[in-house]
Amino acid sequence: MKRNQIENCIICDKGIAHNGQIFFYELKIQQHGLDRVAIQQQAGLEMYFGGGPGATQLADVMGPNTDISKPIGDEIRTLICMDCACDNDLPIAVIEERIINRKDN
Repeated sequence: MKRNQIENCIICDKGIAHNGQIFFYELKIQQHGLDRVAIQQQAGLEMYFGGGPGATQLADVMGPNTDISKPIGDEIRTLICMDCACDNDLPIAVIEERIINRKDN
């Protein structure tokens, strides 16, 4: 990671090594949505093959193996210092909102 990619912690807004730690986290977030049509097709194929324990594997091999989820928007990234990574219960959606707000300012 280059110097220009280092930013303050998204949670405490301090430097990622403010506590003397040399470790930190890079968090990459991308929201996904389930594709109901693809899920129904996969489930139907599994039922066609008997719905038993081997039906999923057989449906995976015999079917089109389409993605059952699709990304919504672009992947975003942020850094989190070790203190915040260990001692914080902030939901991912709140972290995502902070990243977006930081980029807007």
